Amino acid sequence: ATANGAGSFTGGATTITATLAAISGTATLNVTAAPVVLVSIAVTPATPTIAHNGSQVFVATGTYNDASTADISASVTWNSSNTTLATMTGATANGAGSFTGGATTITATLGAISGTATLNVTAAPVVLVSIAVTPSTPTIAHNGSQVFVATGTYNDASTADISGSVTWNSSNTTLAT
Repeated sequence: ATANGAGSFTGGATTITATLAAISGTATLNVTAAPVVLVSIAVTPATPTIAHNGSQVFVATGTYNDASTADISASVTWNSSNTTLATMTGATANGAGSFTGGATTITATLGAISGTATLNVTAAPVVLVSIAVTPSTPTIAHNGSQVFVATGTYNDASTADISGSVTWNSSNTTLAT
């Protein structure tokens, strides 16, 4: 006769009995516990949204082959698929100040098992940081004229001709208006 382990996650001892008519004999069979192994990782929240300079803490929950679960956030390796949008410090995603915004996949990995979430990052606002007036030191005759151009530089390093949007003034209207 063959006794087969039943896949118990607790293990223990069982008594095996052989009986013929009124006569029986017994043996004690010790069964080791089945190994409890990680089968999946769930990352929550699943689809959060943060500002370009915001942060989001994620939780990695491991599910095991015995149907138990555990918070394994400190044991996994965290990764962001697009570090121009967000970088990871442990389980915390930090907005990277992107001017485009978008979505990045956050992955929690332990061994060969991984789980993901999608982090949406809003774009950083593009704001004017400086104005350059050109030409910077022209000379004109007393009855001449000069065209100036105002070029705006923005915090995303882009530039634009904003001559039609600015207010133009002369510091000395007796010389030029």
